[in-house]
Amino acid sequence: MRYELADGSKVSFQFGIAEFKVMGRITSGRVIFGPDDSEPLSGVTILESVALRVNPVTKKLEKFASSRLK
Repeated sequence: MRYELADGSKVSFQFGIAEFKVMGRITSGRVIFGPDDSEPLSGVTILESVALRVNPVTKKLEKFASSRLK
């Protein structure tokens, strides 16, 4: 697949599906296989799918009681 980077350049990377376990909650999502020296990143969609969010004040993950469907 082709992706556009923040600087506007376009690159191609392979992708796959992976299982994630975060704070005891399991989900799956798409992963992109970047260059070997790439830092691993997780997007907000993985966190939201297991009803977690980042508290901007404490910078820690928090569980929330229900997942949003809108």
